[in-house]
Amino acid sequence: MDPDVETLADDDALAGDGGEADRFEAEAEAEAEAEAELLRDRFRLAVINIATSEGKKAGMEVAGPVVACIADLAFKSAGSPKSLPPFVVFVFTTNSAHF
Repeated sequence: MDPDVETLADDDALAGDGGEADRFEAEAEAEAEAEAELLRDRFRLAVINIATSEGKKAGMEVAGPVVACIADLAFKSAGSPKSLPPFVVFVFTTNSAHF
């Protein structure tokens, strides 16, 4: 067989494998992204529930935007060893209902 023809045959075989591998990788990435979004939503709902409950225990009502902000901050910091910013703790330790 001609060496140029062998090279072309090898290139075609590799291109076919790469396309399938790329497709598999894209599907796996899409599944991981969907799972991460589902976990983020569950985490956010759990934090909202906890924040609302803690606010009621403290005898105050926490505004929806504040609870949503706390949930977003908790999600962003969940993967890091850093604690939440001090103003988040302030929301639940103050007797003021201005939030």
